[in-house]
Amino acid sequence: AAAGDRDETPPPHPVAIALHSALHASMRDTGGVGARHRRWLNAIVDARIRDAELDSPPPGIPFLEAYADQTHASLLYLILDAWRSEE
Repeated sequence: AAAGDRDETPPPHPVAIALHSALHASMRDTGGVGARHRRWLNAIVDARIRDAELDSPPPGIPFLEAYADQTHASLLYLILDAWRSEE
């Protein structure tokens, strides 16, 4: 998704470029932990894209729970994972 693969060029957007650079540094500096970081970032971005594509209010509580899990919980997992990789 937006985080991109190792050999992929990020979209010409400042946030995408910064994320791409941070993931590459993470992969280099942590021996591959960046792959897990990319997983959490992709979950967040994919959920935000699905939400943005809705033309109507969210279809129900299950959608909102999935959105919360894929955005907020993924962000918390990403922070926790990044913190652990620095120890």
